[in-house]
Amino acid sequence: MIIPDEWARAVEHIQQDDRSLAKVMVVGAIDTGKTTFCGLLAKSLWQAGWRTAVVDADLGQSDIGLPTTIGVGVVENWFDTLSEVPCRSAYFVGNVSPVGHLLQTVTGTRLMVDKAISWNCQRIILDTDGLVDGPSGWSLKYHLFQLVQPDWIVMLERHEELASLKALWCRSEKVKILPLAVPPSVRQRGREERKKFREDRFKAYLPLCQFLDLSLQEVRLTNASLGMGRMVPLEEMRRLLPSSIDPESFLGAWQWGRKVTVLAESVPSAGILTVNDLEWIFRTPDEYEQVVVGLLDAEGNLLEVGITFRLDWHRQRLTVLAPRKEQSAPSIVYFGRYRITLSGDEIGTLPVDAL
Repeated sequence: MIIPDEWARAVEHIQQDDRSLAKVMVVGAIDTGKTTFCGLLAKSLWQAGWRTAVVDADLGQSDIGLPTTIGVGVVENWFDTLSEVPCRSAYFVGNVSPVGHLLQTVTGTRLMVDKAISWNCQRIILDTDGLVDGPSGWSLKYHLFQLVQPDWIVMLERHEELASLKALWCRSEKVKILPLAVPPSVRQRGREERKKFREDRFKAYLPLCQFLDLSLQEVRLTNASLGMGRMVPLEEMRRLLPSSIDPESFLGAWQWGRKVTVLAESVPSAGILTVNDLEWIFRTPDEYEQVVVGLLDAEGNLLEVGITFRLDWHRQRLTVLAPRKEQSAPSIVYFGRYRITLSGDEIGTLPVDAL
């Protein structure tokens, strides 16, 4: 891609900032050249002698880190594409779109910016996702701005699709806005091409993985209803449920508020029952298999991304396909909402309340 003069001037403006720390947030819809601009800027700042980090917050098209994560890398050498910048740390969101996961996306982005600051990076570039339309897009970018507090915002647009955000941010005295046109040479990719990008990223990752047999006595399952809330005793289930349902075969049941999640080998045809003012939600172990998960330490830091293979409640074991790190066994398994096969082919995404 030939770099437009307008882009080169924007990079030069940012390069002339002499503050000891400067944060640049790059915003634009899908396929507007955000990652290309971030790479251009990162190389220019690194060449100018600034210790430069890039935070990749594009969950579905991640170059730094795997899809489903927000990754951060530090530029140590010249590179051709951002995917060549090693990921030094990542935050697991668990899906390839921020919709339904705005809080996790904003939290993870801020934490990765803080990581870069803790590494004494002087220039931090934030490559955001392409969600800019509607209430979700506006809310995400607004709250990213609030938490990250960028010094510069580069706005890439074709048809004034960022007008409402621009009108909001241009009033701030703390940030400089650089509106840029999207060059005609920026190619727009279709849904299948974007899907293939994600699959290729996971297929490159899976050869590094092996099967890990995790004890449910030693790890905590989170972002899933299993084990969340109060365990419902068998006698109580017999009393609450109609006689046509035998809770003897249930693997477990947990009440949280007015909802009860039941894990069973087979479920009633309805899947959900409302009995005695309680909503009983029935799930089977296979619903928790072939799901991308984050393996976290006790403080919630991401150790590795994994794919669940088998949930064996009788043995109290969860088998996960992930890289093995002997020195750092996971304490937490955080269930995402993205499913892929063990060979890396995309199955699809799950609703937020699916697990």
